[in-house]
Amino acid sequence: MGLHQPTDKVLASHVSEIVFLGLNAALFHENPDIRSYVSLVPTSAITGEGMGNLLALIVESCQNMLAKRLMYSEELQATVLEVKAIPGLGTTIDAILINGRLREGDTMILAGTDGPIVTQIRSLLMPQPMKELRVKNAYVEYKEIKAAQGVKIAAKELEKAIAGLNMQVAQKPDEVDVLREEVARELKHALSNIKLQDRGVYVQASTLGSLEALLEFLRTSKIPEIVMI
Repeated sequence: MGLHQPTDKVLASHVSEIVFLGLNAALFHENPDIRSYVSLVPTSAITGEGMGNLLALIVESCQNMLAKRLMYSEELQATVLEVKAIPGLGTTIDAILINGRLREGDTMILAGTDGPIVTQIRSLLMPQPMKELRVKNAYVEYKEIKAAQGVKIAAKELEKAIAGLNMQVAQKPDEVDVLREEVARELKHALSNIKLQDRGVYVQASTLGSLEALLEFLRTSKIPEIVMI
């Protein structure tokens, strides 16, 4: 499984800390009762080992123990994950559709570097079964998709789209201006957390969330200033 096996001493130490909180704990693959014991999943931040096991455990819990608590809503909730150019398709966005539906021809509004972008969905593309969205594959085109799943969206004027923020869909023409203002407010709020200075380094990231995390890391690292004479 590619699982990093912790030593018995380290495992016993972690179990003791959890027991001190009044909870039982066991390694996820040795858990005698998932409802009575907290599952421990060893992971490595260096190699990434164990992350597959952790994600599998989360999905399994959602589909079994928490299935009745999962709620689906027809109100659209979607986030732009990535902006990339695809040969033959032009600039596309990868989005995660959390709630609601997307249809070919829908008018969507999303944040861009020059303000909100209003454009029509030209194509809804998804990878073939058991293939990842972000890896180059042959895509299957759909007229409509329903949450929750990832989707690649082809449309015009996506070159300046910003990843990491929500996108909206206008069901009626008179909703466009309202949603445009909503997207503009969200973008303004997100950018308000980024403070620019005349001196320093130029920082670039693929998504707004990654940029905020990188800036926070640089801020807390207390890097000494070097003055060139």
